[in-house]
Amino acid sequence: MFHFVEKNLNNRKQKSQKHVLLLENALAKKDFQQLKALSQELYLENNSGFALISVFGKMIERTAIDKDVVAMESLLTSFKLYLKNTVNPSIKI
Repeated sequence: MFHFVEKNLNNRKQKSQKHVLLLENALAKKDFQQLKALSQELYLENNSGFALISVFGKMIERTAIDKDVVAMESLLTSFKLYLKNTVNPSIKI
């Protein structure tokens, strides 16, 4: 059982780093279609044991639809802080 939990957490760490980089790159390009696609991927992460990732995914999707850069910057900072405190301490804020 411990091995499964450890493997799931390591997988989540890798995915979180990847998602942060992709989200930041899409925001820098103001690529709201890409932000929306990434948000849907996050929304589907609910089964990983980190339900708030799914909530962040839905909020990122809504913000991408609104094309609100300032709100997206704030939301991504909050998302990174959540990941840093729960999943991946190496995430840079």
